[in-house]
Amino acid sequence: MTTQVNGYLKTLQILFIGLFTGPILFLGVCLFIQSGNQPVEQTGQSPLFFIAIGFAVIGIMGSRALYSSRIAKIQEMDNVKQKLENFRTAFIIRLALIEGPTLLCIVGLLLEEQQIFLYVAIVLILAQALNYPTKSKVANDIQISEAELMSN
Repeated sequence: MTTQVNGYLKTLQILFIGLFTGPILFLGVCLFIQSGNQPVEQTGQSPLFFIAIGFAVIGIMGSRALYSSRIAKIQEMDNVKQKLENFRTAFIIRLALIEGPTLLCIVGLLLEEQQIFLYVAIVLILAQALNYPTKSKVANDIQISEAELMSN
């Protein structure tokens, strides 16, 4: 049974790594493309900047709020397998709500060559890094013991 839990956690970790490294690789490509260009005067007057900041705030707050509401429903369930299946869905939604604004900031960096987009994207990537799934986090979030998680 331990292999099932390890397989479940590995699946979550692979999903996380896929959704986490995508924006990082895209950011690396954008920075490579822009290397050697003359620096652009930094202004915060771009409409895309305000849109990106808005989406970043909505993404972080929305991911926390939606995740919390879904976790509250998951905690009420009796079946551990159902809890784990629903947790996976909530986890993917949480990651996606932060990944979208990150990609928007990277596109803003590519289009406008303003470093402020880079800084916002880095903050979002760091916020995303805090969501890495571990056995203790999963057990704590869905309110089951690690022993109960291992026995399933």
